[in-house]
Amino acid sequence: MHMDRSNQRRIWPADLVSAVSGTIAILSFFGASQLPSTFLWPLIAVAFGSTVVLYFAFAAGNDLRAHGSHVLPFGLGVLERTKDGANWLTEPVAACPLCPADKQSVMRVQRSIRGPVWVCGHTAQHEIGFDGAQLPQLIPGA
Repeated sequence: MHMDRSNQRRIWPADLVSAVSGTIAILSFFGASQLPSTFLWPLIAVAFGSTVVLYFAFAAGNDLRAHGSHVLPFGLGVLERTKDGANWLTEPVAACPLCPADKQSVMRVQRSIRGPVWVCGHTAQHEIGFDGAQLPQLIPGA
């Protein structure tokens, strides 16, 4: 099965995103006692949103350290870490080996309950397990 990336761009490190989000969440709790009660609910909403971002950023950071890749929800792409530690947002694509050769269907990576899988764009029942280590080496600037 031929695999490649249709798009790639360098992004912030997941550790930095989680640190910024955690700092916002903590500071919002400290600031809550100093504000009038009318600001309390918006502040709670900001703290909750920051906590959710913090959770997802830590999950992405853990996957990047352990596996070198993290599949984002809603088909947003795949976070990949290169050997030099840079993080990239990519869109891996592959030719579907289950479809006839004349269809030329493309598979993209999606999250599922069983973990990340390749899903055929032509026939959604065509699924193959995804392993980020199978992708060709990420070459910056390519």
